[in-house]
Amino acid sequence: MDAYNAIKQDITSFIRTWIKTGIIVNPQVGGDFFSNKDVISSKYSFFRDEEDYISNFAESYENGRYLCALSDGSFFQINYLFEHHSKRKQYISKASLSYLPCVTDGAYANDYIRMDYDAESQNYFHPAAHLHVGFKGNFRLAADELLCFSEFFKFIMYLYYPDIYLKLEKKEDIKHTPMEEEGKYTKNIPISKELKEFVYFTASQIR
Repeated sequence: MDAYNAIKQDITSFIRTWIKTGIIVNPQVGGDFFSNKDVISSKYSFFRDEEDYISNFAESYENGRYLCALSDGSFFQINYLFEHHSKRKQYISKASLSYLPCVTDGAYANDYIRMDYDAESQNYFHPAAHLHVGFKGNFRLAADELLCFSEFFKFIMYLYYPDIYLKLEKKEDIKHTPMEEEGKYTKNIPISKELKEFVYFTASQIR
């Protein structure tokens, strides 16, 4: 697995495709963005809590601390670290993908979401791949896989920007149809088909 080139290709292809539509704006991938084979990273910010986020959001945006932005002022940050085993075998060792909702008049409409991955952190209380929602650092939703940036972007569109999600899917309508298989306590598994593409809680994990 050549993880470095796979992530690089995902980002460049995504930006090349969606910058033309106006869905994303101001991509910060010029110059030497892909010059370091150990890292693919936008400029990024650390926020202590919700108050710190609201106070410093505008500065982060104005200083281009993101991979790309949306027309509503929200933006995305990424950070991938790689380990090299051979010329053709490279893996992601750590990663962080963040969606930062725009702050307007001291408030934001959507939740901050971050997906983290750490190959060395694999235990019950800090799973290797997990989601943070909001600024409660002790809440982690385990994921069975790390998303590439285009997948993470699609996940955020599904949650908060349905009109854009429909354009990504190139469908006129997406119906929330339960899957055909039976659930443990219900006639159908209570999860819509399209959501199954993303991260979801599996009850069997805690039985």
